[in-house]
Amino acid sequence: MLNNDFIKITFDKSILKPISLKQLLLVRMGSTTPKDGLRSPRTNLGAVRPAVPAEASCEGLERAHYAAHPELVEGFEWFQNRPTDFSIVNLKIEILDDVKIYLHDDLLDLSDLVDSKKVEHQIEFILNRASSLEYFMHLRPNDGLEQSTQNDCEFDKNLKLNFVGQHAFAKVRMNCLGSAQQKLNFFTEQNHLASQSSSCLRIKSVLLEGSDLNCKSKIFVDKGLQEVFARQINNNLLLGSDACVSTMPQLEVLSDNVKCKHGATVKTLDEEQLFYMNSRGVTIKHASDLLINGFLH
Repeated sequence: MLNNDFIKITFDKSILKPISLKQLLLVRMGSTTPKDGLRSPRTNLGAVRPAVPAEASCEGLERAHYAAHPELVEGFEWFQNRPTDFSIVNLKIEILDDVKIYLHDDLLDLSDLVDSKKVEHQIEFILNRASSLEYFMHLRPNDGLEQSTQNDCEFDKNLKLNFVGQHAFAKVRMNCLGSAQQKLNFFTEQNHLASQSSSCLRIKSVLLEGSDLNCKSKIFVDKGLQEVFARQINNNLLLGSDACVSTMPQLEVLSDNVKCKHGATVKTLDEEQLFYMNSRGVTIKHASDLLINGFLH
């Protein structure tokens, strides 16, 4: 269960290169050492849990700089394969005026879900004037789609976007493949609290075997705002005989001069596409993998 402790990170300058969230947290927690000596080495490099007192913060550019440039972190190649506990993450990220950030959420892969019973991630973004965020999470196997195993992990992903400055923008992409008896719970909020802010959110899932997805996505537009654009879509590919999807897009719009869209789809693989590819010499298994990969990209 998440508590009130969280890690806070503030970006005050744009970073053009994609930032690894895992590397950012490792540097933030002092688990690795920047080569220029900004932080001293930790004496204990065992598993760490990313929870610190609420008043702690990470101001400035330096940690994000090292997350975007891991070659500057001494010993990172050795440390990145060590077991680090990211089963509970409570994170608050603020992006200051005119700052642009591309963030890759690589805290977990599917092997982490196989090894865990419960995973809880809560990430809150605060976007100030003319700030820009691109956030991407791609939770799927790297070497084929054969992930059948006896696993009943429950994964909660809470993502909150707070647009507090005009012209703030966020683009969020979350892709996930569920297998066995995994339960995936995605909860997102796009809270528009300033005029002329915009957001686009897309969640895609492929559900195998008996996996479940529970997706609740909400767009909120405060009173008295102008020229707000917000969109959310949840696309699901239901392939398991016992797989289940529950998707609930929501709108709460308290202003008039805005554009908000939401939607959800649930489908299976197209039989005509499979037949066409099979008639051209592609096996059904290979054709299915190609269509699933195409769906997730």
